[in-house]
Order: sequence, then C-alpha cells, then structure tokens
Amino acid sequence: MAGSVDARHKVVLVTGCSADGIGAALCDVFLEAQCGYHVVATARNPEKIKLRAAAAGTENNKDAEWTALRMDVTDAASVEQCVAEVMEKYGRIDIVVNNAGMTMIGTVAETPLEDMQNVFDTNVYGAIRVIQAVAPHMKKQRSGLIVNVSSIVSELATPFSGTYCATKSALNAFSDALRMEMKPFGIKVLVVLPGAIRSNFSNNIVAHAKIARSTWYTMTTLERRAQASQRSNPTPAHDFAQLMLPQIEKCHATGSPSYVRAGSLSTMFLVWKHLPRALTDALFDKHNGVSESAILPN
Repeated sequence: MAGSVDARHKVVLVTGCSADGIGAALCDVFLEAQCGYHVVATARNPEKIKLRAAAAGTENNKDAEWTALRMDVTDAASVEQCVAEVMEKYGRIDIVVNNAGMTMIGTVAETPLEDMQNVFDTNVYGAIRVIQAVAPHMKKQRSGLIVNVSSIVSELATPFSGTYCATKSALNAFSDALRMEMKPFGIKVLVVLPGAIRSNFSNNIVAHAKIARSTWYTMTTLERRAQASQRSNPTPAHDFAQLMLPQIEKCHATGSPSYVRAGSLSTMFLVWKHLPRALTDALFDKHNGVSESAILPN
C-alpha cells in the first residue's frame, strides 16, 4: 500500500548527492526552506551522503524530513527500485533533480571510446533513466518538475573537455524536447547551467585518474584543465543552491524559466558564446595553454 503525504509538503528526489557537491547542497537548501520539503537524497553509496541541514537538525522546520537511498543512474534496475521505494513511502514525486554526473579530461582524438561512453551513460542516459522512471508518476499527478543539471560549457565547448561538453549539450537538447512533450501533462522542465562551483568534483578527476593519457599535450596542461573550475574563484555549492531554490520553485509553479545559470564564470560564458568563434577559440587557446603545450612531431 503506497504511502501519501500532504500535498503541501512537496517530495523532492535528487540524484548525485555525495558530500560537498551541488546535489547535497540542493538537498540542504530544500530542508532549510520553510516549506516542509520531504527530500530523498540518492547516491551510488548512500553512506557518503552528508547533509549539513540534517546534521544541524530541522528544529526551525519541523515539517521537513529527508532520507538517503541508493541509486546508480547507470543501472535501470537500481533507478526503478529507488523510485518504487519513494512512491511506496510518499505516494508522489513533485520534483526530481538530475544532478548525478561525471567528467573526463582528454583530447577527442585520444580519449578511449569506452571512457566516452561511460560519461554519456551517466550524464545523458542516466538522466533519461530517471526521467523515464519518474515521468509516469508525474503524468498521473498531472504535475511535476524535472530539473536537469547541465553546465555553462554545454553552450560553449572548451578544449580538453569535449566529452563532458558534448554530454551536457545533449542533455540540453533532450530537455528542450522533453519540455514541449511534457507540457500538456502539467509537467515542467528546468535546465540549470552551473558555472564554476566549489566542490570535490574536479579534485576527484585527478585523484581517480579520469584524465586520458596524451601524446599530443603535456599531462600538466590536462591536469590544469581538470582543476580549472576550482582556480576561478568558484562559487560555494551551498551559495549556488540558495540561488537555485527560488528559480526551481518558480518553475514548478509557472513553468518559467526554462533555463537558469549562476555561479562563477556563468556571465562570462554567456557573453563569450555571442562572440565570433575565432575569437573564443583564441581566448580558450590562451586560457588553457593549448598552443604552448602542444607536443609537435619532430
């Protein structure tokens, strides 16, 4: 027998909630909001989910509650099981945030295809698995919001991160189609474009060797690219999440905006994407040390 919650208490499902990232920060701000959100934080290893709001307690918002569940977005059975558990407990899902993601640093010419496929499987197909599991329930409700966390580089690709940029561009395209398809059923779609956000995301790239070996460019250059977002005065994840909450709530209520961007470098990328491509190529070449670090043949 499925459970149920008061419709005033929206049920929010967030993927990719490992500590010190956007997912965990979004869970925190939902719990801190005075709306009594019921938050389901998910990760491949739920033991790694550490929420600041949960640690501090919810004395100021006694209607709020949260739970941690396992979800591996690359495994359809895991996704379906998690969604089934949420529906069993709450009987509804009002907002789903597709935040789970991974990246890969390397040249397009050298990154192993299998590594590229793994990134697509998480960033693109992972989000679609979640959408396909949740959307039927939102259809029955005739309401809901799907939030897809993309990136500012989805609109303007940068060197040495072509795979990641391509996955986020694909997510944008799927989101645009999805938004039109879901509208008759009262389901809204919001694409979030974070800029440089302070988190362990970039540190994990280097720590876990998610950098393709290169004979075209120095490894120092690729490692610097992996850490680029953390060297650009990144916005703290919690601050970013606080900026996103009112936008998410507005979109859930009205369907607008369709896209929202925030965080360090987001304004710069918005301006740069309207510049001539030759100029942005030159700017990225200089910023990333492309020409100066190229290993030319003898």
